[in-house]
Formats: sequence, C-alpha cells, structure tokens
Amino acid sequence: MVALGYIGLRTMALVFVDRPPEQPTERRVISLRKANSREVKRYAET
Repeated sequence: MVALGYIGLRTMALVFVDRPPEQPTERRVISLRKANSREVKRYAET
C-alpha cells in the first residue's frame, strides 16, 4: 500500500504492508520517499 502526505512543505510517499491477521493494527514500513510529480498531482486532486 502507498500513503501520501506532507512532512513540512514536501509531499512524501510511504510504502507499507499490513501485518498478519493475528496483529491487525501492525504495519511494516518498506520505504519513505519524496513523492514523484504524478503522485503529487493525484494527491492534490483529492
């Protein structure tokens, strides 16, 4: 899954996966990076 949001003035993309059903509130972060222009545009439209 990918989540978009701001850190300061920069739009960031967080890539993560949900953990197994035994731990439904746990998520594992794969990466955090600056969002590319397509992602920024999509985020601004929502």
